[in-house]
Amino acid sequence: MAFDRDTIDRVWAKAQRAGDSNEKKGFRKDECGAWIRRGEFGNRESRYGWEVDHITPISRGGSDDLSNLRPL
Repeated sequence: MAFDRDTIDRVWAKAQRAGDSNEKKGFRKDECGAWIRRGEFGNRESRYGWEVDHITPISRGGSDDLSNLRPL
């Protein structure tokens, strides 16, 4: 599923802030504690890459509502 820029921005906003200096460099943490970088969205080759993840998968009745999405 492809997400529009607004949804990606809103999901990014859910990531954990980790200090002003990291924020200025585009870094946050996902809920597992992994470092992610804003500009690395969709980059599976980057150690800071991240994706939009469904908390409850669509196959199990989940939806694309923001409340069911997280950066991971």
